[in-house]
Amino acid sequence: MLFQKYQMVSASAKAGLWFVVCSCIQSGIKFISLPIFASLMSVEQYGIVTLYTSWSSIIQIFATLCLGTSTGVFYVAMVKFPNDRNEFTSSMNGLVVVASFATLLVLLLSEGLLGDWMGIGIYSYPMMVISPLRRAPFPAAPLLLRSASSRPLASP
Repeated sequence: MLFQKYQMVSASAKAGLWFVVCSCIQSGIKFISLPIFASLMSVEQYGIVTLYTSWSSIIQIFATLCLGTSTGVFYVAMVKFPNDRNEFTSSMNGLVVVASFATLLVLLLSEGLLGDWMGIGIYSYPMMVISPLRRAPFPAAPLLLRSASSRPLASP
């Protein structure tokens, strides 16, 4: 009975349901793993990891301009401009790379000012800027373009 109701639901509702389910599972895994990491590391080590993670999240906002994450700019443009997908993807990737290196340059030039305040050494800056680049500038874009070009997109 429940399975029949599920089959009658639209594809977007199914996607939304599974997004919520997966988000809950992901949050649950984080919640369960927190005490494990806290018990494996010393207080100082856990503090360093937490400090690095916090600053990395803040720097990611400036380095990637949040173009491929919560705003959905990339995916909206894929629907609105189906004929210019390759150009738009290239432009977005270029913009994110330029913004990332500009952020790295600012961090390196202001190391004397920010280093003591942030509590993180200069050698951590490149990793804080480069690590979001592997996931933020649309790594799935070639797969998305290939699969989207083989089927028509729905109108918004």
